[in-house]
Amino acid sequence: MFKANNYQKIFNKIPDHSQKFPQEVYRLLEDIDILQITFPTIAKEKVLSNGKETQDLFNLLFEMGRGNLSVGRIIEGHINALLLIDTFGTAKQKEKYFSHAKNGALFGVWNTEMPKESVKIRKRGNSAILFGAKSFCTGALNLQFAIVTAHRAKKNQMLIIDIAKNPQLEEDWSLWDPIGMRASVSCRIDFIGISISEDEFLGKPQDYYKEPHFSWGGARFSAVQFGAAQHILDNVLNDLSKRKRTDDPYQKFRLGKLAILMKTAELWISEASHVQQQNEEEISTQERVNFANMMRSACLEICEKIISIAEKAVGVQGTMLDHPLEQTIRDLRVYLKQAGPDAALASVGHFIAIGKKQT
Repeated sequence: MFKANNYQKIFNKIPDHSQKFPQEVYRLLEDIDILQITFPTIAKEKVLSNGKETQDLFNLLFEMGRGNLSVGRIIEGHINALLLIDTFGTAKQKEKYFSHAKNGALFGVWNTEMPKESVKIRKRGNSAILFGAKSFCTGALNLQFAIVTAHRAKKNQMLIIDIAKNPQLEEDWSLWDPIGMRASVSCRIDFIGISISEDEFLGKPQDYYKEPHFSWGGARFSAVQFGAAQHILDNVLNDLSKRKRTDDPYQKFRLGKLAILMKTAELWISEASHVQQQNEEEISTQERVNFANMMRSACLEICEKIISIAEKAVGVQGTMLDHPLEQTIRDLRVYLKQAGPDAALASVGHFIAIGKKQT
């Protein structure tokens, strides 16, 4: 079973650099072997680590976030891409791309774009050509395959881009120099002139936003973020122990608060695993989406509280570049900036209001 603490030497090697991809991701994927073990049972969200024990996917993502948030984001994107192929791909596509993944290929999903440079599909003779760019392409050109969303006749269409077959693609770092999540190397990539064949179209128009698949990603990235929160708690306890401050009544108060917040996080992760395993007869699409929105909203609040308490507990030492808290807090602050947090919370309120009206 994958546990972050068992791979600490690998995580410690990852550079905190905005243009250096963490090659350690491939080493981790070799041990976890996500696709080979999960398919065709990936819908049940089970993985096998080291060929011995089963491990719940949400627990795996939690441990990835506990090790390194950038790595956690890259691997969550890899899983997201595989799930999209499993859900919307043809039998031929599944066979092809699962085979690549089994052989170590890394996948990602690139959807974010600036309004004035959205990616569009245009017909040119018997082929299709892309125009436009994507921002925040996690993993950049270190991936082997990327699912890219593009506009066609005012509708959103998923495409599977083979990076190796498009050597003209270039990494643009002009929009990527953040304070945290630097190793996710989420740069801008322009797709102008890229030729697309019909067998690279994934699913039907608008499938990318089909629920509950779209919103359920919020539950997965929350598990990664909760892992970082646990890493913060681990390091607060280590810091206070080294400085013999654990008997201080105020520090005990803070540790108590941190412990309660992390227990709440564990309960969310456990319930997410339970919801994932339920079929459509047991839980509706709307209920699943609502849970994902609740979980990401709770995660945002819990993680922000944990950061605040940790900073008070450790003090100025935690801001030093060589302190284990410093990078994790920076990374988590950035990763928590997921799109549409207010809309997600408002959706929860709307769901509750509608439910009351129906009763």
